Amino acid sequence: MRKRFLSVPFAIVFSIFAGFLQTPFSAGVIKDGVQKASQNSVTGDDNYKKIYRDILTNFYNTGVIGSVDEFYDSPDVDTYKSIDDSILNFYYFTLADVTGDGQSEIIILKRRTNWFFNSVVQYMRIYKIFNGKAVQIFESGSYSPYLFLDNNIIVQDYSECNRDDIGIWAYDTSICNFTLLDDGKDSELIASAKDSLQNNRVKLSSDSIMDFPVTLENIAEAVEKLPDPGIDLYHNITKESKGIASSYKSLYSPILHDFHDDTSKFKLMDITGDNRDELIVKVMPKGEDFYGIYGIYGIVDDKPRLIGFVTNSGGDFFVFDDNTLLSVDFSEYGTYGSEFHYYSYDPDISRFTLVKEGQYRNGDRDYLRELLKKPIKLRESDIDTDINDANIEAALK
Repeated sequence: MRKRFLSVPFAIVFSIFAGFLQTPFSAGVIKDGVQKASQNSVTGDDNYKKIYRDILTNFYNTGVIGSVDEFYDSPDVDTYKSIDDSILNFYYFTLADVTGDGQSEIIILKRRTNWFFNSVVQYMRIYKIFNGKAVQIFESGSYSPYLFLDNNIIVQDYSECNRDDIGIWAYDTSICNFTLLDDGKDSELIASAKDSLQNNRVKLSSDSIMDFPVTLENIAEAVEKLPDPGIDLYHNITKESKGIASSYKSLYSPILHDFHDDTSKFKLMDITGDNRDELIVKVMPKGEDFYGIYGIYGIVDDKPRLIGFVTNSGGDFFVFDDNTLLSVDFSEYGTYGSEFHYYSYDPDISRFTLVKEGQYRNGDRDYLRELLKKPIKLRESDIDTDINDANIEAALK
């Protein structure tokens, strides 16, 4: 699998997806909208603590945090009364500022035994509060721990992995997401991460999170200790529209040339409603390993960034007229057991975010059937332009 999309060490034989990868990186500078909110808004105790408490309590009771559903693919999901009913998974959490803006993120660690390899896999997810809601900003899975460095970088523990396969992520304020660093484009940030490791500038380890299982008692204790972020978490992000040069399409050229001479296809189309074309790249199309990966690039802060990432196996991919995305993993749409993931574009953070994922929960089948009634702007088969020099030149004129 191509490292441009996947951020998991290649030793793992199944797919777990992490943050989006960008081209030239911008990290460590808080967005203007967040800064303004910090300066102009003050939160009371009942306000910001209630947000965290409600989000975590709902996660304990339902397995849902933000739009991420831990149990949607379990046939027994409607019998669960809390995450304790999932006997194969064990959940831990902490609240800590790992993006450097003074606001605590919700870090969820799931541990699951892989009986085939006789080892334990840990899945790390990080959520940030935007406008009162939890939005996922990092996801990855590994047999090795994660280290959170003091420069807002996440590193897989070098002591457990081959250095060539190590994942290093930094927080990109332009799309409010941790993104996988590239050895060539992000060499300075990677050097900074290694320097922090060598000098033991580590603020948090995923191993330490295992001291705090997700229980109602631990949620209450952690929330009570939360420092006031000094911002209104119900209105903590805004973004000003920026003009862009008419030649913006040329910025996609390095992305397309990176996929040159492989089996990928591409399409240029406005699927965010901003009157500019986004670049959709289809990697590993159906028929090749029975897997589809769709990367959506947009121009954010004058640079091309991966603003959407969708996968499916043997199903289909749609963009609807309202610029929402749907991935369905089975061809018999609308029937019991059809897995789906539904996304919408969030202009406040300049990327697509999950709206709902479903399969076995009560109501999922009807929800999917209603989605499939929506007018379609683009489907998987429409992403059909080969990536070669002639097609790149013609598309980017």
